[in-house]
Amino acid sequence: NKCRRGANLLVNISNDAWFGDTSAPYQHLEMAQARAIETRLPLIRCTNTGISAFINVKGEIDGIIPLNRTGYMVKEMRIPHLQSTYVEARDAIAWICVIFPVLVILNALYDKIKKSSNKDV
Repeated sequence: NKCRRGANLLVNISNDAWFGDTSAPYQHLEMAQARAIETRLPLIRCTNTGISAFINVKGEIDGIIPLNRTGYMVKEMRIPHLQSTYVEARDAIAWICVIFPVLVILNALYDKIKKSSNKDV
């Protein structure tokens, strides 16, 4: 909703300390990259134990502080003026992904029933 109302930057603040030495902080980073691509907005990710990063609209990491390292970064972020198709379409894309397979399955069932009824004639 914030993206549709004109947000021009995403900020992801997370306490990843409780994950310990697992792959979860890396997964969180990858989810942040996906969100930047999905919304076509730059994203600043800040965590207490890493991985902190600047992520551009293409999901590319423009600056990073690795896991369990301290530091700070300063970066000028380019703010886009276009919204992504996903933000514009809202959940229509998700509904299409649900409805299309259902229609394909129904069509296959219809064809199967039609063929079996033709054999009976």
